[in-house]
Amino acid sequence: MNTKNMLLCCLMGIALLLILGACAAEQIPATIPTQFPTSSVTSTPTETSIPFPTEAIHTLTSSPSPILDITQTLTPTQRPMDTPPPPFEPFVSCAEVEEIPVSECEALLALVKVTSGEIISPGGDRASWFHSNTPCNWSGIDCVEGHVHFLEIYSPTWVAPLPMEIGNFSYLQNLSLTGPIPGPIPPEIGKLARLEMMGIHDGVFTSIPPEIVNLNNLTFLLLANGQLSGCIPPELGNMNNLINLILYNNQFECSIPSELGNLEKLTLLDLHGNKLTGPIPAEIGNLQELRKLDLSENRLTGSIPTEIGNLTKMYDLYLTGNDLEGEIPTTIVNLEEVDFILLDDNRLSSTNPEVLEFLAEKAPRWAETQNIDQ
Repeated sequence: MNTKNMLLCCLMGIALLLILGACAAEQIPATIPTQFPTSSVTSTPTETSIPFPTEAIHTLTSSPSPILDITQTLTPTQRPMDTPPPPFEPFVSCAEVEEIPVSECEALLALVKVTSGEIISPGGDRASWFHSNTPCNWSGIDCVEGHVHFLEIYSPTWVAPLPMEIGNFSYLQNLSLTGPIPGPIPPEIGKLARLEMMGIHDGVFTSIPPEIVNLNNLTFLLLANGQLSGCIPPELGNMNNLINLILYNNQFECSIPSELGNLEKLTLLDLHGNKLTGPIPAEIGNLQELRKLDLSENRLTGSIPTEIGNLTKMYDLYLTGNDLEGEIPTTIVNLEEVDFILLDDNRLSSTNPEVLEFLAEKAPRWAETQNIDQ
């Protein structure tokens, strides 16, 4: 075959291919068909495959701008992990609650009753109690192993004292209550044997129940901004595990009980803003773990005890606004770790060069704030 014939055969082959391609293109529809077979998918789905639902296909083909939402057609077990779980069952009664004992559930209901149902969440919104039959998911409540371990309640509408059912929380470790809680505090508070931290802010009760000394595991006790009056119970000195004792802004009178010197683990003692009288007890020097001592804004008299120098781990010492007088003890220079000393509005003095040098660094204005002429 000569060269001319070979070239002619090649051109004819190319033309034939073009014709076949055009014919094939004419048999392909230009659009997606609007009808799909109604027969179900015959293949068996595996754990990793979900049959494409007919409803989703209809949405895709009938909408001008289709938005495919497969999650609307899947069963709960097939929904993606980021889909919110179904809503909780609503609370009906404590008999329906399984995750905590009925007695603890009843105690929660009693607390709701004395607050008129007005419980505010830590975020400032009305707490969502009773939205489910799982109290451990309610605002301000944490549970461990089927018992309430943490309870935090703020309410501006306390209408009755704490209910006696408070003693039902036998596994409670942390109790925080805020609001105008009327008294008295029920003696059942002494049943919370596992309680480690207890804080009550803004209560209007006037006394500390003696049963509180039964809380042998308590390390943190705060009863502040309230109406507590009379004398600080000396029995508090028997609560040997206390690390923080905070009783500020109440109406306590009498003297500071010397028994508080037994609290050898104490790192914070805050009694400021009361009406305490008499001298600072020498036993305060036994609190050698103390980091902060605040006795300011009381009516304390006498001199600063020399035992103050035993508190060598002290960071903050606040004695402002009392009627303390006399020479500041030379032992105060032992407080080498202290950051702040406030002695304003007393009748203190010193002529000791070492004390003056120490106070010039720690309390520069102390001398000019004394009420020496009064």
